[in-house]
Amino acid sequence: MLNEALRAVRKFHQTSVQDTAAGIGVSSSYISEIENGKKRIHQDVLEGYSKLFNMPISSFYLISETVHKRPDSQNGKIKRKIGRIIQWIAED
Repeated sequence: MLNEALRAVRKFHQTSVQDTAAGIGVSSSYISEIENGKKRIHQDVLEGYSKLFNMPISSFYLISETVHKRPDSQNGKIKRKIGRIIQWIAED
C-alpha cells in the first residue's frame, strides 16, 4: 500500500513525522493520518515526499507493491529488499 511505502521511505531516511510535515508544508497529524491509511494521499503530498526524499514518484508505487502484506515468513526478505531498493534510489 502506498501509505506504507511513504512511511518506509521516511523511516529509512530517519526523518520524523514532524520534520517530514515541515518539509512538505502540512501538519504532522496529517502526515500521521496518511501514513496510517486514515487519509487519502493527494498528489501534492506525494510530490512533497518525492522532493523531500529526492525520489521519483514512481518509486513509491514500486515500493508499495513490495510492501503489500505477505506471510510472516517472507517479511524479513521483503524488508531487506525494500531497504536495498530505497538505498539504490537514494544514491546521488
